[in-house]
Amino acid sequence: MKIPNINVFQAHLVIDHLVNEGVELFIISPGSRSAPLVTASSEHPNVSTKIIIDERAAAYFAVGYARSFGRAAGLICTSGTAAANYFPAIIEAYQSRLPLFVLTADRPEELQGRGANQTINQFDLYGEYACSVTFPAPDASFNAEETLNKLDNAIKKTWDKSNTIAGPVHLNLRFREPLAPVVEKFDEDKLCHQTDNWYQEKLRNESVIENDNQVGIDDAQLLIEGCRNGLIIAGPETRHRKATSIGKLSQKLRWPIITDILSQFRFTSQEIAGYPVGLYDLYIDIDNLTEKLKPEGIIQVGGLPTSKRLNQFLNLIKGIPIIKIQSHDNIIDPDHIHTHTIHLQEDEAMRQLDSLLQPNEEKTFLDRWLRLEYLCRTGLEEYARGDCLNEITIYKEISDLIPARDALFLSSSMPVRDADSFVPVTRKGVTVGCNRGVSGIDGVISSACGFAKGCNRPTTLIIGDLACMHDLTSLKIISESANPVIVIIINNNGGGIFHFLPIAEYDEIFEKYFAAPQNISFESTAGMYGLPYYNPKSITEFGSAYHELKSDNKFGMIEITIDRRDNYKKHEHIREIIRQKITNSELSA
Repeated sequence: MKIPNINVFQAHLVIDHLVNEGVELFIISPGSRSAPLVTASSEHPNVSTKIIIDERAAAYFAVGYARSFGRAAGLICTSGTAAANYFPAIIEAYQSRLPLFVLTADRPEELQGRGANQTINQFDLYGEYACSVTFPAPDASFNAEETLNKLDNAIKKTWDKSNTIAGPVHLNLRFREPLAPVVEKFDEDKLCHQTDNWYQEKLRNESVIENDNQVGIDDAQLLIEGCRNGLIIAGPETRHRKATSIGKLSQKLRWPIITDILSQFRFTSQEIAGYPVGLYDLYIDIDNLTEKLKPEGIIQVGGLPTSKRLNQFLNLIKGIPIIKIQSHDNIIDPDHIHTHTIHLQEDEAMRQLDSLLQPNEEKTFLDRWLRLEYLCRTGLEEYARGDCLNEITIYKEISDLIPARDALFLSSSMPVRDADSFVPVTRKGVTVGCNRGVSGIDGVISSACGFAKGCNRPTTLIIGDLACMHDLTSLKIISESANPVIVIIINNNGGGIFHFLPIAEYDEIFEKYFAAPQNISFESTAGMYGLPYYNPKSITEFGSAYHELKSDNKFGMIEITIDRRDNYKKHEHIREIIRQKITNSELSA
């Protein structure tokens, strides 16, 4: 392939290197300054490209794509506010330790700080939230080896192919005219020779990284052997590849697995062993149960649990050995509960522990947790026997209806919390995602679309009305998605979560400034984007609408209209039902 000019040569150098690092998808937002990058990515035989006009939505799409199986996408945009629109999603990727390659085009040095059109200071634009490097506009002094060194060093700080570390990498590339692929003379042979030399040298210097964490595993073995009754907590970010080893360790130790809704264990698959529990949020704060549920030790993997009640429980039992296993150095322990940390891939740590530990014969503690799980499950089933469609029964219904091996994306705020509370362990192998890095409600629809592409599975999105309004333009992406996305909007006319907070008692400011009702229906919006629309009034009608979309393998929108104030009372009611059921059981003795 003949490279037309030095701008496109540099762009090819960067794109080729990212492809070598495993990037297969580039998401492009149109613009002029980024034309060399668009030319290079669109010509590459080993990548696909996707056009998303809105940079904010494009970045969230990439976040959702990375969240599915940890694969990085590349983002390409022009200079100015286009680059700034990536920022919220970059923060989400940083907090969630998701890989992301951000390629922003920029004006050359002589136009910086001189009021040039569409020019802002893009140097280190994302601060601490991305590893950033700015490449000067290429000219006759351009050196391919120096460029590759800068590029490789930036990538190594946050990313490697084994995904032991991850986070956003920002590559800011300055270009002079010509931006289009017009032919302009440059010394291509010299630059190709420099490129070949650099890759040959890199190949010679690559070495295997030795693992030196065995001592930590030995320490953990001694701690665990001193605990008959324990828990394994699978928090968010636990990927499928760890499921088998965690399940086997749970089975050997007879320790229940606390399965966060985002852990990929709540919808575990049949072949996973062990003792997963999922409804703990409904009983873990019942007063006379705390002592009976207190473990002697805990093994924790993944991020901070979604359940506020579980986090409060962990604070109450501080002092017992709590061993955190993680492959990165980030601290995820706001309450200072971890007593030991093992820096190792979770799957590998579980395998090593399984090989060292002897089986535990004690089962009273495990039976207590499993009995509570059974009581909660039957309590929810009894509650859902009516035909009432509300913010509790919808999650039970979805867990029953969603096909095995599909994907489920949950919006921040109430949907992820309610799903964490009311979805029992269901052996369907459904992949679950949510932007919990900073828990924003922006970019949720675009993230769900990226998640669907990354998983390559039909996806169901559950989202509130305010979060949906934040990202309406991304409904266009749904209508173009190869994997059907069904959007379930829970429209309770405002911010339902605020009814659960102390601010709800201040009537004079609550409704206007916190609940913020918008008094809208999404029917006409669905029509604008060609999405089939349903507005069911009962569980039966909801099931029919969902089945209809699924049977036709279509995208679509199901809007569920709910009274926000009544919702709070229903949450209190179901918790009282569960409390009474447990109080009347042998577990209260």
